[in-house]
Amino acid sequence: MESKGALVRPVVSFSPNWATIAKNDSITLICNVSSTSLLNQRYSWYKDNERIKGEEWSFRIENAEEKNRGNYQCQTGTSERSDPVTLNVTNYRVILQAPPSVDEGDQLTLRCYTPNYKAKYTTFYKDNVNISSSPTDTVTLDASVGMTGTYKCITLLQLYPDHYHPYISADIVITIQERFSIPEIRANNNSLQEGDLLNISCHTVLNPARANTELQFAFYRNGHNVQGFHSSNHYTIQSARPQDSGNYSCHTAAPSVNVTKGSKQLTIYIEGEYEVPGRYISYMVGGSLVALLILTVAIIFMCRRKASHCNRQSHRTDSETSFTCCGIENQGHGPNSARDVGKFDSCNFSTRGLHDDEDISYAALAFKGQTKVSTRSLHDEDISYAALAFKGQNKVSTRGLHDEEDISYTALAFKGRKKDMKSPASNVDTYAQLKNQARR
Repeated sequence: MESKGALVRPVVSFSPNWATIAKNDSITLICNVSSTSLLNQRYSWYKDNERIKGEEWSFRIENAEEKNRGNYQCQTGTSERSDPVTLNVTNYRVILQAPPSVDEGDQLTLRCYTPNYKAKYTTFYKDNVNISSSPTDTVTLDASVGMTGTYKCITLLQLYPDHYHPYISADIVITIQERFSIPEIRANNNSLQEGDLLNISCHTVLNPARANTELQFAFYRNGHNVQGFHSSNHYTIQSARPQDSGNYSCHTAAPSVNVTKGSKQLTIYIEGEYEVPGRYISYMVGGSLVALLILTVAIIFMCRRKASHCNRQSHRTDSETSFTCCGIENQGHGPNSARDVGKFDSCNFSTRGLHDDEDISYAALAFKGQTKVSTRSLHDEDISYAALAFKGQNKVSTRGLHDEEDISYTALAFKGRKKDMKSPASNVDTYAQLKNQARR
């Protein structure tokens, strides 16, 4: 702690401990020293920087008057003068009294004082906000730095028998003093090599008026406690490891008054072979499981989509026409060989097996880039089919054909009739030519 070893100033206090008193009241001023070695020294008193009578550790004012207002200091031996403490003497009907100095963690007692009148039902305000209403003239609060502000009180004064009238005090400013400053965390080095000494310390400054306050310190890494509250303000790792890297902070506490403050974070990095902490392994495993789940869902989706596509293909195949050619019944899209082609003259196309809305029969055949029909076995890829829609009309439908395919139509049989479709003569033989070649 920064205050250790420094010469501590004396502190002036009042008894009773009010910074403002009424005219004709009495008060005792006390010079407080922290070292017992100074108790037998000669004391000196000052008012508004002027030396006044008094060589004892206490100084009393009887029947105070307004001339006793001022800033008081004391000194002992060779010590420095104390900080000035203000005493106010007033003749108001209602006086809001508070201690001359209040530190965080102390109790703040306020008194709505009416020296010459009987009063009841007192209300206390901070920054014009009601903080307490009481049938008595006092209220006690736990002091914190956030309670600094402007205070006043309102009370009912009995000016006449059975007659009360509200009166308000003058405003006073109360400043809550820090008992110790916000701690600062420091390290011998922010960037270390594995095996180096790591020394972290926590620094704060005590209020000189509270130099005897006992403080304790605790240290944290990434929000987790690594050293509990202790009188030492140091945390040491003899041989630092990469796992010791992280954001460090410290807390300072004054247990006697229940005040605790925390520092900002300090990032410390230890370079070396890093071992993956268990919690990161857990994150990796969890992430892998999530990825596996997403992949499984994707595969199931693709399989279902493929199955749906196959079902549509199967439905289309089942709904297509069948035909009887030369007494041989074939299921599918058309003849399977040139032998079947040669028997087209006795083929009767049938619409058996068609759905009502799909009056479709198949005729054939287009040979890509050929002008002759061969009686050799045909490959599947050499054959394309044209779909014909009947429904009472002899129209040719090109549903299902691709524009880029080199397809033309041969003569087609509609219920025993022949109808030639337009096609390039260089690409395809007519139906009659097909029939003649089949007979040869």
